[in-house]
Amino acid sequence: PWHKVKSYLAIAGQVNVTSVTFARFKSHQTCQHSSFVVGNNKLSPDAMHPNYFKDTGLLEVDATRITHLWPPNPAWIVQEDCVDMDCDGPKHSLINDIDGLLVGTTSGKRGSIIPEAEIRFDISRLPEAMRYSDRDPTTRLNANDIVEHRGIARGKPRSFDGVSPGCEWVASWNAYKCSGLNHQMLIIESMDADSETRRVSPIAVHGGDTGFGSYTDLMNGPMDHGISLAHHIVAFL
Repeated sequence: PWHKVKSYLAIAGQVNVTSVTFARFKSHQTCQHSSFVVGNNKLSPDAMHPNYFKDTGLLEVDATRITHLWPPNPAWIVQEDCVDMDCDGPKHSLINDIDGLLVGTTSGKRGSIIPEAEIRFDISRLPEAMRYSDRDPTTRLNANDIVEHRGIARGKPRSFDGVSPGCEWVASWNAYKCSGLNHQMLIIESMDADSETRRVSPIAVHGGDTGFGSYTDLMNGPMDHGISLAHHIVAFL
């Protein structure tokens, strides 16, 4: 299919959608397929460029049809693809709503739509260096004491009162609807000569307590793209 990934991902792109009106995205299915205003590519294991929406119009669009974010395919968790964790693309998709017109925030607050990055979160994959105290590097900490909330920072957990920065889970979107949070995409790239043969993950990003608790996100990196007819060749990006 045309949307299947066939080459290395371009890591620095972004999509800007300004002054566009979306019309008649309804809950009924057309041609046995559901349609959504915006979503991620479920065949892309590596990355989705962040989407930025501004001055968005919605005409006869059902709330359930704003978006749908597909989770990573668990079949990718094999040695020749994503090794022992989910690849990051689907679970780190980002839709940024600059003025809140797409998400429907109050008083023009910035909104965002983020995926369930904590899906299949394996706490045993927490990097060893993170398990030691900054104050006492000889003290090994319990992983459960480090990880309070899992996944991408969501402010006040599972809330959307229109006042406090936070997110709520929307089942039909398979995603979080967030208000008042300025989510951005962080790119971590190995510039070493062996970047295609040495895996640097898992990587954990840990955010300190901002009044709603701390968040820890585990990242794996892109799929192994090595191909050989005789044997498997490891080639990470």
